[in-house]
Order: sequence, then C-alpha cells, then structure tokens
Amino acid sequence: DVWIFTDDIYEKLAYDGFTPATIVQVEPRLRDRTITMNGCSKGYAMTGWRIGFAGAPVALIKAMDKLQGQSTSNTSSVSQAAAVEALPLQAPDDLRLRFLTAQAAVRQSLGKLDEAVALYQQAVQLADRAGPAWRRAELRSQLAYTLFLAKQTDSAQALNAEATLLARQAQDLGAQARAANTDAIFYGALGRQDDELRFSQQAIALARQAGDRRMEALTTANLADFHLKRGEYGTALALAQKTLPLAREVRDLSSESVALINAGLAHIGLGRPEEGIMLIREALPIEERTSGLLGVSEVHRELGHALEKVGRLNEAW
Repeated sequence: DVWIFTDDIYEKLAYDGFTPATIVQVEPRLRDRTITMNGCSKGYAMTGWRIGFAGAPVALIKAMDKLQGQSTSNTSSVSQAAAVEALPLQAPDDLRLRFLTAQAAVRQSLGKLDEAVALYQQAVQLADRAGPAWRRAELRSQLAYTLFLAKQTDSAQALNAEATLLARQAQDLGAQARAANTDAIFYGALGRQDDELRFSQQAIALARQAGDRRMEALTTANLADFHLKRGEYGTALALAQKTLPLAREVRDLSSESVALINAGLAHIGLGRPEEGIMLIREALPIEERTSGLLGVSEVHRELGHALEKVGRLNEAW
C-alpha cells in the first residue's frame, strides 16, 4: 500500500476567505493510509518551540509512540505547557473539536474510558455552543457509545436518544444512521434481538439514502454479525460477502476486517473451516493495523470459540 504523508503546518495562514482542507477531508477514503502532520510554529507563532503532532490510524500512532518512547528526543515541559495553552484555548472551534475528539478516540482505543468520556463531554459542550445540529448529534452518538463501553448503559441510551432527535431536526440522514447503528449495538449487547435487528436495518436504509457508503459498509457488517450470533450462517455469509467489496471500494479497513472475520466465522459454522480460517488469517493484519493487539486477541478468541463449536478442539486451543 502507498501511504500519504501530508504537512498541514501552514493551514492557519489562509487569507481572502479561503478555507483550507486536509487531504482526508477532501477524500475521506484515504483516512486509513494517511498521516497528517501539523504543529504550533506557524499558526501560533511558536517557531523554535519545537511542538509537532500527527494524526494517523491507531496502530501506526501506537508504533510511533513506542519508537519515540525508546529514544532520547523529547519536547521540553515549557514547550508542552505553551502548546496546551495555544491549542485548546486559542484555536478556532472546529480545530478544538477535532483536537478533543481525536484525543478521546485515542484514549478509548487504549481502554482509558473515563478519560475518553471526559474529552467527549468537552467536545459535546463545545459543539452545543458553536456547532450545527448534525455535529451535535454525531458527537452525542460517539459519547453514548463510549459511555456504553464504560458500563453506563442508562446514560448512554438517553444521550443517543438526544442524538436521534437532533439528527432528525437537522434532517441529516448520515447522523440518523449513526444514531440508529449505535442503538443497534446497545440492544445487541442487552440481548434484545428484535430491537437490534430493527435498528440495524434502519441504519442501513438511512445510510443508503444519505449516500454514505462508509456507513453503509459498517452497518451491513454489523447486521452480518447479528445473524452470526443467531446461528444463521448462510445469511451472515451473504451479508459479509456483500460488505467486503463495498468496504474495499471506500477503503474502510475496519469494515473490511469485520467483513472478512464474519465471512470466516460463517464458513466455519457452515462446516467449511479451512475456508473460514483462511479468511480470518487475511483479516488479522488489517485488524492489527486498525485495532492493535487487543483487536487481534479478540479475533483469536472468536475463532477459537467457533472452532470449538464445530469440534475442532485442537485448533481451537
């Protein structure tokens, strides 16, 4: 694969009403193979303070952090303190929102859910002051999902209900699809299969109406997972096979990985373990790239469980 390194250090120096955009904003399908670099030196007149930062897929950021943690280079405490003042307080609201949500996503991927919740709450408060309704809706769905992971189920459901209302008021089908998909995840974890199915189908329909191919891939992958849990392997396989080319078309590695894993587990359930294992092995490097070792560990757990159910005990262990 070809990776894209983009330097946005001059994004604040725009004039005559020009609004700069990152390459991922222009083409979201490049998100999973783009490293966006920026810093404080130009936009905040901090030349010489040596503060830079980057946004990239979680697995790559973790590898960068590991390398940096074993080297002698560092950012001085004085420079860090100056950047803390510059970035969240003086930056435009849209940049602050990106900063807060990016930090929240990183904390969530590391399992630091309390920190992720606090950051998402700040983002929601900021969006409520300055953001459009669709942005307020999407941030509420993101926070609701994190609250759910943190076992705060009632708060999560109430917040996602707010997200649904805001998305409808804004007539934003994409935000409605995200909220419906979040509800489907909630009901699936709570064992309410009828509600899970209803919201999954609703999320897919809304994503299609919105023309949001990435969300369509994600929601279809989640529906395949629903049928897997019910032992409906043929239906799950058909949905996974439908998701896979769509995920690849929009270059959504997360949905591609889920589709491969679901297809593999469905093949195993249908008595074709060799085909299933091959597909899951294909998914493992993608899963490591998007979710890190925790994601890979979960895939191995699901694979072992599926092999155990069909009597392949030696391979399961």
